[in-house]
Amino acid sequence: MMLIRQLAHLISRILMIPVHVATYLVRLVVRFATLLVRLIGNIGRTALRFLAYVLLLVAAIAFVADATPALSGISAFRGTPFSEHIAELAPQSLIAAQKAVSEATYPWVWTYGVNLLIGLPTFLLFGLAGTWAAYAGRRRKQIDVYAN
Repeated sequence: MMLIRQLAHLISRILMIPVHVATYLVRLVVRFATLLVRLIGNIGRTALRFLAYVLLLVAAIAFVADATPALSGISAFRGTPFSEHIAELAPQSLIAAQKAVSEATYPWVWTYGVNLLIGLPTFLLFGLAGTWAAYAGRRRKQIDVYAN
C-alpha cells in the first residue's frame, strides 16, 4: 500500500494531476497487470503441456526409428544426431543458421554451444525438451492458507 502511495505521488508530480487520480490510475494498472499475468499464466501452461506432448511424440518416433535396425538384428543401436536429420531435410537451413549465429555472435557460440546441442541424438534432445516443457506446464497444486 505504501508503494502505491509513493508511486501515485511521483506520477502526480510528473503528470501534474491530483494525487487521488494518480492513485486510481496506479490501482487500475496493477489490477490490469494481475489479470493479464493470470491469463497468460493459464494459457502459457496449457501451451507448454501441448508442446510437451508434441515434443515427446517426436522423441518417441525418433527412438523407434533408431532402435528398429538394432531390434531386427541388422546393426547395433545408434542414435541419429539431430544435425543429421536437419542436414537431410533442409541442408541450406543448417548452413544459413550457422552463418546467422556466427555473424550475430562469436563463431565459438556455434562451435561449442549450438553444434554440441544439435549433435545430441534426436530422441534425447526432443525428450529432454519435452520433459522440461511438461514440468514447466504442469498443473500447480492449490494451497489454501488460513490465518486467524
